Amino acid sequence: MVCLRSEEYVNPEVTVLPDEPTANDQRLWEYKMNNHLKSGRVLKNNLHNLYTVIIALCDTEVKSQVKSLPNYKEWDKKIDAMSVLKEIKKIVYMGGSNSRHTKYNKAMALMNLMDI
Repeated sequence: MVCLRSEEYVNPEVTVLPDEPTANDQRLWEYKMNNHLKSGRVLKNNLHNLYTVIIALCDTEVKSQVKSLPNYKEWDKKIDAMSVLKEIKKIVYMGGSNSRHTKYNKAMALMNLMDI
């Protein structure tokens, strides 16, 4: 799971079955593990959907620029939506690596968004 504020990967704690569990402890552990596994599947599906929507919303020029980046295959493999969003922001607002006209590019991007 990705913590958006600190931009680091955070793994949720897995419940450990105690030694010599009672029937209640066993059922409680099974319940918590089912929820843990279900939340992992839901998170993975949501991240995949987010990544797909982000790429689908890009126009052909931005999409080709993103796909030509050296780390794109790694992001695509890991379905890393946050890294793709960072690069899209650089491309759209700063014109790629050119930060000379940042305010103009940002204003134009917002105006183009309003035209949609």
